[in-house]
Amino acid sequence: MMNHLPVLRTIILGLAGVTASAAQAQPRAEACFYNADFETIDQFSGWDIGAFVETQTPEGIGLGELVPAWEIGDAQAANADGYFPVPDQPVDNDFVMTNDAAAPCNCSMMDVALTSPAFDFTERANVALECRVFHEGTLGAGTATIEGNFQNGSWIALATIPAVTNEWQTLFLNLSAFDGQQEVRIRFRWSDGGGWSSGFAMDDFCLRERLVNDASVSEVFVGDPTISGFTSSVQSLSYRQLPFAQFDSLLFGMAVTNRGTSALSLGTLGARLLWNGVLVETLSSVGVAELLPGSSTTVQFATSWAPPEAGLLTIEGFIPPEILDDDPSDNSSTTQIQYTGPGWNGGYSAMSTDDGIAGGAFSSTENFILANRMEIAQPGSSAAGVSVMLTSGSALGEEVRAILMDVNLSFVDTSVRHTITQQDLDNAWNGQPLYLPYSTQPVLSVGDHFAGVQHLKTGAEGVVEVALSNSAPVGGSILMEGITFDLTYLTSHPMVRLHLSEVAVGVNEGSLAMNAPLTVFPNPSSDVVTLTVDMGLVTNLRGTLVDGVGRTVRVLDFGPLANGSGTVQVSVHDLPAGLYSVVAGDGALNWTARVQVVH
Repeated sequence: MMNHLPVLRTIILGLAGVTASAAQAQPRAEACFYNADFETIDQFSGWDIGAFVETQTPEGIGLGELVPAWEIGDAQAANADGYFPVPDQPVDNDFVMTNDAAAPCNCSMMDVALTSPAFDFTERANVALECRVFHEGTLGAGTATIEGNFQNGSWIALATIPAVTNEWQTLFLNLSAFDGQQEVRIRFRWSDGGGWSSGFAMDDFCLRERLVNDASVSEVFVGDPTISGFTSSVQSLSYRQLPFAQFDSLLFGMAVTNRGTSALSLGTLGARLLWNGVLVETLSSVGVAELLPGSSTTVQFATSWAPPEAGLLTIEGFIPPEILDDDPSDNSSTTQIQYTGPGWNGGYSAMSTDDGIAGGAFSSTENFILANRMEIAQPGSSAAGVSVMLTSGSALGEEVRAILMDVNLSFVDTSVRHTITQQDLDNAWNGQPLYLPYSTQPVLSVGDHFAGVQHLKTGAEGVVEVALSNSAPVGGSILMEGITFDLTYLTSHPMVRLHLSEVAVGVNEGSLAMNAPLTVFPNPSSDVVTLTVDMGLVTNLRGTLVDGVGRTVRVLDFGPLANGSGTVQVSVHDLPAGLYSVVAGDGALNWTARVQVVH
């Protein structure tokens, strides 16, 4: 499935007060007096999915089987041979959808409706709805609309949802007309246009009360999302790690959303650059025109700063304090990029676009190549090898190798074949990647290359599974599958990193980054686990405990570290049984360990 990198765009529709934007940032769930993310079936409680629909043959002949018109699923369940290609953002995300393209439908979906539970707005003021929708309007599909009523009265048309190809849209809907009312319901209606069509998806439904003046920094990003991932003339992708010797120029920006009820004149916005925690530059953006309620915009910053050596750059985007805001708590946000260099503490010149946290996996028994685009800006560097994050679901004895291709996907170099061992699987269980050195370690010319991992099928039905991370722009990450190498542009990054300096064979990348282990005891646990870190020179350590779909369930406070060492105890007794990951580090370089919760 293919999708374009979301660029914040705003469409304001008539008097309905709806704003649609292709924003990545999620609504502020803590501000929602009602929130449904549809990650569990409990989130569907109280929703009315309407009448069941009848399955049909491709010729439209009814088969007598009735199935629900709406269901909860993920992008893999939605995609029916490419006919309903919902982007997998965030990775392994679930949502509610009506899908005329996937089995067992071809169904009659001329008019299907999803109705919310009843809400009490009697003590509410300036209520707004925020949600994400995927609505392409392709294959002859009809309209998608939002309606509302109160006290079981007549349904009132609130908005028609615009069709946007290949993108999740974030919708903002002004519901203040229902302030003070009881039993307020919202419903989504979709039509397949009377024929075989694709579908409609909705996620992250949030109701909240708005303030008058409320600007929010929704994202700070490295790179330039307005530049196509296919453009090879500029280093525009969002790197989490970049060899400082490959630095070209620093591109970064921030996204701002008006979550209030009044238009805002923001003027200039600000940014700070902190090198290894020390402020090195404060910047201002060009002026921002009036921002209407619910709309978003992005600004880019220009700087001549360059990294002097390997180190950590923190970028903070902020709304200046002189701008009137009733809730300044969300007026800044940060992102980081690690500039790497040769050597143990330098990170072995790693170049990567994943964020270091697995949010899903690609799994196949077939031949395949997973690769990320790497923009080489300076001549003279050699491709030493790649590190790849396999998962413990990979089969013992399967063969993989590193692959290097040019911008035209022609082969440049490979590693020797590597047979997956039990040690590899144990390392994968503990969040440690596999390093595969290239055979000739070729010198890279300036321009784009694809660094990846290849599964070489042995003839058995063994699976190889590679972890996926944060969302990728179209053209930034690829899948080539089967004997004909069928090409698909991915919507999330395979956790494959290019190294421009040799990595010691048998040493895991977590050790390279952090130069020390992270231990968990007892493991498995049903009550309290003790995490012990020994991070050498690292003093600014942050940690999180994330579940199997990448959601943060605990923020870990290690406190001041004496010589980089410390412990913290974490209660897990109230967490569902399953496998969790502890991620600890100083930013872009992280150490990962697994925790199994049992009851």
